[in-house]
Amino acid sequence: MSNYSIYLEEFTEQHDFSDYLKLVNDKNNTYAIEGIDEKRITKKELIKFINEYDGILYGIFNEKKRHIGNLSFSKIDDRKKICNTGILLSQSYQGCGYAFQAMVLGLGNIFDNFNIDTVQLFVLESNLSAIRLYEKLGFQLQGVAHNQFFKNGQYKDSLEYRIKNLSKAKISIPDFLKTL
Repeated sequence: MSNYSIYLEEFTEQHDFSDYLKLVNDKNNTYAIEGIDEKRITKKELIKFINEYDGILYGIFNEKKRHIGNLSFSKIDDRKKICNTGILLSQSYQGCGYAFQAMVLGLGNIFDNFNIDTVQLFVLESNLSAIRLYEKLGFQLQGVAHNQFFKNGQYKDSLEYRIKNLSKAKISIPDFLKTL
């Protein structure tokens, strides 16, 4: 999957892990990512995570083919036609529109090529830039999920957002591509 600024590619152990390791070991960048605690993650652990990932894990790559983040779709339930999504972008690439582009591409793919009608996500109330991104894409707030987020031995509340399909998003793919 590609467009003018970024492209998505399923991340495998054949990819270069140097940027990925920096990304997941930057604790200022991963404070809102459940499952990444204070312990430093090794290449071996990352390879195991990728090989055992139960879902779709895309690397986000910029025009220079540099790995700048990940977009995931997990907890895919074919019966209920729902899945979860999450995104992690290197701090040096935040605020440049890359996360927006990646989400548009990823949502387009998941709705067009999988038996999914609804994508949901959970976000910490303090992650205001992520909330703005999700709302710009057309995700709708469902409510507060109490004690949904667990990290470093502590539970926190999250906000649950959902989007039904891209036709209900505020920005359609054709309009988005026209702005590039």
